[in-house]
Amino acid sequence: MSLWAGLSITSPRYSFLIAVGFSFQSLTRTQQQIQQTGIFLYLFTPEQYAKLIENGQPGNRGKDHYPVVKLFMDNELSLWLITELDPDCPDTAFGLYDWGYGYPELTHHSLWELEKSQNMHCLLYRDRSFVAKYPISVYTYAANEAWAITEDDVLLRQAYETLKL
Repeated sequence: MSLWAGLSITSPRYSFLIAVGFSFQSLTRTQQQIQQTGIFLYLFTPEQYAKLIENGQPGNRGKDHYPVVKLFMDNELSLWLITELDPDCPDTAFGLYDWGYGYPELTHHSLWELEKSQNMHCLLYRDRSFVAKYPISVYTYAANEAWAITEDDVLLRQAYETLKL
């Protein structure tokens, strides 16, 4: 049995949800539970969600996708560029993650864990103005050089030219 409560707030640039979840079952979320609770309604637009699922299809995995969405915590340290969701378990996202400690990594992450890491002083936002200019490999290379995910055009261009894409 699960109980979910939330307040959805939007602003011109960002959207976020204050969510409180109490789960009396396993922390493993099934696709049906995710659809029932509407977890992703505030993280992604329907178009972004469809693109993330498409990128995560078995025939598309392992490709150098452009990031579809940028999420961040309002502490301005934690940042995620997400390229795909696992269609069998849409709680599992793949992308470039940086918790703000100087070690960005390209890996899978649970959106459920991201949501649970929110508190009254640190909320999860979606950057509504983000548009990816390069594939995730370029952002990863630039992040490893800068020790943080960056959108600096000079660093991204240098990474692009270094990778010769």
